[in-house]
Amino acid sequence: MKENRTESRLGRFAYLLKGGAKPRRSFALMMALVLVGMLSLAGVVSADSYYTGQPPMTNYSGVVNGDIDIQFGDTWKTDNPVQWDNTTANLTLAVDPSSVDIQFAVLKVVVYTANNTANWQGNETIKLDHGGAVETLANYEPLNLDYVNSSSGMVCNTSISAPPFTSTTNGLCRVMSDYVSYFDVTDYIDTPRINVSVLTGNVSDRFDGRVKEATLIYGWNVTGAGTTTRYWINIGHDASTSFDNGYVGHSYFNSIPDYLYVTNATLYTNDISSSNGIYHWNDVTDALTIKTIASNGYARINRFFIEPEFVYNNNDFQYDRSGTYYRLATVVLKLIY
Repeated sequence: MKENRTESRLGRFAYLLKGGAKPRRSFALMMALVLVGMLSLAGVVSADSYYTGQPPMTNYSGVVNGDIDIQFGDTWKTDNPVQWDNTTANLTLAVDPSSVDIQFAVLKVVVYTANNTANWQGNETIKLDHGGAVETLANYEPLNLDYVNSSSGMVCNTSISAPPFTSTTNGLCRVMSDYVSYFDVTDYIDTPRINVSVLTGNVSDRFDGRVKEATLIYGWNVTGAGTTTRYWINIGHDASTSFDNGYVGHSYFNSIPDYLYVTNATLYTNDISSSNGIYHWNDVTDALTIKTIASNGYARINRFFIEPEFVYNNNDFQYDRSGTYYRLATVVLKLIY
């Protein structure tokens, strides 16, 4: 992996600077090596020079003997409500929970503020209806995080009450103009049809409040199934814009067990962008076959089929913009053995 190669270079340069080089090595040569190492490192860690974010990193992983799926709820409205937005997403599952054992379910909701850097404030109320039973996931939850542009441009509310927010570190976060909320709704997936309603309010200035999407990621077991399906869910919120100075993002899937025995590999991306991205897997040409399976004007889900022979112990999924703005929030890897 690139990180490991970078660490190896830095370790070698440190060895040289500490006097480990043979006496015939000149000081000029050592300084040249240090300069090369610094330039190599800059190429690895440099990011968008104007808008920053956090590359998706693994938050969930596990094993099911059934399958996993992603359902996309298109909640986007073309008209601007100015003061409030009330919308509903209908999510229909691939399986009937009465006949399978739901192992995990994560709901993601994205709210739009209308400005990349302004600190306009609003709130969100999110409810989940499963077979007539209604669960309140967020109740006038403040959307009041200040924009930041630092080494990690994703700022999160660490004071929220979890559950049902997934955690106090990534349950409610902002990057640029979008708030992303994640909820653990495993206990509520007991009917094939789920309705998610989102009500947003404008507290100050021109907070937009439209809802870009409501997406459900879930997995299940089947009694007597003979397959093993491993999954990894990488969560973050990374930005690539026309100011990025050639930035390419990376989302890693490392320490894959028994990777030589993978028979089917599928990757899903959930971006929050008007334009799709450019993608690569392990720097292998034609390793990915892409299909957009759901989208609206500002969000989409891509599904990629990966040739099993290109799944390694450590894997690097690379993403870049094709238009002016691109933001990637979630990457899901599914391997069948």
